[in-house]
Amino acid sequence: MNTDRQDEIEVTAIFDWIKRGFQAVMLAILGFINFILKNAIIILILIVIGAIIGWFIDANKPKAFQANLIVHINQDATEYVYDWVESFNTKINDSLYRNEVAFAKNEIVGLEIEPIVNYKDLQTEFNNQNTDILKLLIESNEDKDILISESLRNNYSYHIIKLNLEENGNQKTITKIIDLLNSNSYFISLNTIEKEFSKRKIDQMESSLKQVDSSITIYNKGLASGNLSNSVSINSESSTLEGLFRIKQSLLKEINKETENLISSNRPIILVNDALIIQTKSFITKSKFLIPLILVLGFFITAGLFNMYLYMKRLSYQKKNERI
Repeated sequence: MNTDRQDEIEVTAIFDWIKRGFQAVMLAILGFINFILKNAIIILILIVIGAIIGWFIDANKPKAFQANLIVHINQDATEYVYDWVESFNTKINDSLYRNEVAFAKNEIVGLEIEPIVNYKDLQTEFNNQNTDILKLLIESNEDKDILISESLRNNYSYHIIKLNLEENGNQKTITKIIDLLNSNSYFISLNTIEKEFSKRKIDQMESSLKQVDSSITIYNKGLASGNLSNSVSINSESSTLEGLFRIKQSLLKEINKETENLISSNRPIILVNDALIIQTKSFITKSKFLIPLILVLGFFITAGLFNMYLYMKRLSYQKKNERI
């Protein structure tokens, strides 16, 4: 019996505690509403003043723009381009370097670069091995950092260079960045070597192609005469007419591919898209909203601290009176 009565008392105490808590919350809310109503004019004045200040800040702040360039990097120079971008970002704020590369003040802030992840590029690089693992990596967003890491970015054909521009940035800025990359002495020397190598490779394949054509002619004559002893053998595949044509098709494909590489190698960095310059927007730049919010919050905090000071002072005065 005593146990049941004790349980009832505990339950009643809990409900009383919840009731007092609810009342305290409601009183706090009502007090806050009353505070706002009392100080409505002050709050309104702060909002207007903050909006005016914020408007002036936004109006005089340099505007930010961005352009995304899709580029193809030739001559296996990917790492050099990434290093160049990093070096450019460290030097662009130096007025001497900016004048040297002919950039105006408030024209460009910096560059960002990352590869465009392509499964086919990785598949080709890895010789079609472990394709399931590569496909899984590409489809998983969690592994994006791995896919664009330094160890894999050399394998991609295309990359995005992001230009972070200011109010003086324009289409000429894009042209200057591409020209700067292509006028680099490293790229020029590498480009010359690659061109010579491609030309020699094409000459060798065209020589082999003539040999295959000659073999096909001799083979056809041998078939016509019923004597294949005079056929020229290039490799084991050339023992049949089908094998010779297969070799010819392979050579033609390689010649076309190398010719395309030779044409594209005229410029180490090739811009493949028409980059648009767009203005970037951020909540932080919306000062006409942010400043009033800061002023009102500052007023609430100041008023709260002042009221706390008055309460503590009153409490201290009451204690002194109780001692007397």
